[in-house]
Amino acid sequence: MLLEGEARIPSGCAISGIFSKTGEAIPGDVIVRSIATMHDRSNGLGGGFAGYGIYPEYRELYAFHVFYDTVDAQHAAEARLLQDFDVESSGTLPTRPIAAIRDAPSLMRYFAAPKPQTLLDSKLDEREFVVRFVTRVNREIGGAYVFSCGKNMGVFKAVGYPEDVGEFYRLEEYEGYAWTAHGRYPTNTPGWWGGAHPFSILDYSVVHNGEISSYDANRRFIEMYGYNCSLLTDTEVITYIIDFLVRRKASKKMVDSRMMLMAAGAESEVPIHSMYDKVFNSYFGTISYSFADRYYVDLAARRDGSSLFAKNNQWANFYSLGAMWDMRKENFLQNVSWLNSLQLKVSYGTTGNSGISAYNALALVGSGLLYNGQPGIAPSTVGNDNLTWESMKTLNVGISTRVFDRFSVELEFYNRQTDDMLMGYPLSYTTGHGSSVENVASRMTIGLSMVV
Repeated sequence: MLLEGEARIPSGCAISGIFSKTGEAIPGDVIVRSIATMHDRSNGLGGGFAGYGIYPEYRELYAFHVFYDTVDAQHAAEARLLQDFDVESSGTLPTRPIAAIRDAPSLMRYFAAPKPQTLLDSKLDEREFVVRFVTRVNREIGGAYVFSCGKNMGVFKAVGYPEDVGEFYRLEEYEGYAWTAHGRYPTNTPGWWGGAHPFSILDYSVVHNGEISSYDANRRFIEMYGYNCSLLTDTEVITYIIDFLVRRKASKKMVDSRMMLMAAGAESEVPIHSMYDKVFNSYFGTISYSFADRYYVDLAARRDGSSLFAKNNQWANFYSLGAMWDMRKENFLQNVSWLNSLQLKVSYGTTGNSGISAYNALALVGSGLLYNGQPGIAPSTVGNDNLTWESMKTLNVGISTRVFDRFSVELEFYNRQTDDMLMGYPLSYTTGHGSSVENVASRMTIGLSMVV
């Protein structure tokens, strides 16, 4: 994908908006028809909609709309979501296949509220808690993009003309008291799903007509305040700036600096800035051997190192050994005409998991807190000098065959033993912490699978 500054896409922008003064519900196909009249001002590289009042049955919950590029990204993001939120409902965003919308990522929707105790432990207000969660997912989980997270509202966008995007998301099935729409693609980048207008954070969503030429300057500015711009689009930057000015700054009772009354002055601002770094190194080798075109052996070994663990536990060794016997090629089966293939396979190996956030092994203090109305710092992580790799030992024994050039069967027995599982371990709240990351559990999975 070409990035900002590497290509220029000439075209105009199409924008549309509609709202009901009385709060009456407006069907989604109304906004789709309005933006379709400006088809010639779009170039098919991005279209999107924001609807307000569309989830009345979940009006008190945050509606997260998320793109996923990979299954691993989905698993990681959902684990983070379940850690911090009570999820009342989840599922795929309803869509219909149309020829004009291609290469769609996985599209998921979750209705959730922060876990009360987790929110209390964070010492944040609810809206700031949600913003930090979205920022953390978009920054730390590659291939996961939370692009909508407000209450009783949602964003729908894709690469394509807006009228096609509306049909793809079945917007005629929604009703809301306000809608916005956009056609084309923002800034100078080629179109991609995450970058199309609009982008939203909480209840704020932005569409704009024209190009924000100072994208990099605005991005650098807003990222100084803890935001993370991962979608490579100016609409994301503008939305964060609006959130910063309207929610975070305006809520501090900002007044004219010429007023001398101390009681009327601004409240203390909470300083927020975050950055992290992590390193993963790996050395590995493999050996493969075959004999007589029927006996096969593979050996693999690796040594992995991760900065996520305690200093003395950052390196671990893993290995695997596999063998396969192609029995069909043995002389005693050569005359069995109905047997096309017969293979016996066995393998044993170990793997490691380092799926935790940075710095859990260290005892740290963090900012972003108020004590008695004043900025402060407090312990943020407990630290764990013994934190190490989660390991899995797996034994597989299987047989596969094909007979009569028609039927195939694969039968496999597996035994998986997971040790030193990385999990959040509950702590007494008298410690000042709700939990810490520990190697606390083991799990064994034994099964038999058959594929016909």
